[in-house]
Amino acid sequence: MAAGAFAWARPPRELKFSQLKFVPPAVQKMVLKSGATVFLLPDHELPLINLTVAVKTGSMFEPSDKAGAANMTAALMRGGGTELRSREAIDEELEFIGASAETGMDIESANASLNCLTKDFSKTLGILAEILSRPAFDPQKLELEKARQIEGIRRRNDEPFQIARREFRKAIYGPTHPLSRVLEISSVKVISREDLQAFHKKYYSPANMMIAVSGDFETADMVNQLESAFSGWGNGVPVLPKAETVPEGQVPGTRHVVYAEKSLNQCSVIVGHLGIKRHNPDRFALEVMNDILGGNAFSSRLYKEVRSRLGLAYWVGSNFSEPYDYGVMASGSQTKSGTVGLTVKTVLSEMEKITKGEVSPAELQLAKDSIVNSFVFRYNSPHAIVSQTMSMAYYGFAPDYLETYTQKINQVSAADVLAAAKKILHPEKMSIIIVGNKKDFDEKLENFGAVTNADLSIKE
Repeated sequence: MAAGAFAWARPPRELKFSQLKFVPPAVQKMVLKSGATVFLLPDHELPLINLTVAVKTGSMFEPSDKAGAANMTAALMRGGGTELRSREAIDEELEFIGASAETGMDIESANASLNCLTKDFSKTLGILAEILSRPAFDPQKLELEKARQIEGIRRRNDEPFQIARREFRKAIYGPTHPLSRVLEISSVKVISREDLQAFHKKYYSPANMMIAVSGDFETADMVNQLESAFSGWGNGVPVLPKAETVPEGQVPGTRHVVYAEKSLNQCSVIVGHLGIKRHNPDRFALEVMNDILGGNAFSSRLYKEVRSRLGLAYWVGSNFSEPYDYGVMASGSQTKSGTVGLTVKTVLSEMEKITKGEVSPAELQLAKDSIVNSFVFRYNSPHAIVSQTMSMAYYGFAPDYLETYTQKINQVSAADVLAAAKKILHPEKMSIIIVGNKKDFDEKLENFGAVTNADLSIKE
């Protein structure tokens, strides 16, 4: 090989790359005669079909005195069999053809899904439609599910950081809000088969569903199969109850501490407060700010200061959420008991700094590149694209949200980041949640604000 064959090579830092562009394939959208909204993205590369269903409901709409009923409804729809066959018969049939059909429940939606070979789609779709439309809610399976949930409640204090998350949400939302509601054994025990039937009857119908399908199919044939599977049942579109919300603009007036005692030599810490609602116009600037503050696992300010320079934490980071109500803006970490005070001070200091001055050009560009690159690769499969398109419609985002996302991130300036930080981040009003053993702490908790002791008892 000639000596000059690699003369063109340059150091990696000198290489220039064009900006990544996200141009997703076109997703077809239509409404079935049954009222279900369908999103379709054919892909003939492999003989597979994936389907996801979103139902306009969620645990936010369950009665507060029957907390757990929504999740139990979804669990028993799949785990309790149907009026035509048992769960075991469904399991056996799906296993024989190498397919799956599942159901689930979140705070703001219910979901169902299937994946199978193209040749087995009709059979698998029939099973899923049967699960959705004719669940049996087998009484014996119900008692097993209640026992499983009760055992989970009894073990909810096993993981310290989960305690911190639970107490943080209770601190900022209150105990009854759907985003902070905690299951108790008493509420699980009183859930009846009739409660599950009522929840299912009220919310599950094709007119209250969105369906995303990708894979090896022809559009006309798929529409015909979906029309057949999702017709002839349901009660139309339900009137959704009004879910509890936080009073407009509510932020704690002073910093306060919630302490949960746990006999450990390390602490779990969350520092944060209420953030923004979904569709907030500052969300793009906030996403860049969060990446710089603590969202990036290796280049963020919190990582460099708390973990790398001071060696205070095993891990540290920040995040924000955008649910139906106010979300959270928070930092989380785990540290030694003897450095918990210094860790909290350092986190608060970094939060304060990002509200006082513009981020550097290098920080800004690195954050934007990181967000754009990770966004593009989150949608590297047809089903990721079609299901996310459905999700954006479900939550009321603009039709071009995915297509314009990277552009809006790239338009964020250092001034935008500072303005968002000043508006949304208030270190002096943070809720500070600490789970650990305070006899080993390096700082009195009262130095950070009024202290409340968390009640970790489990009531039978």
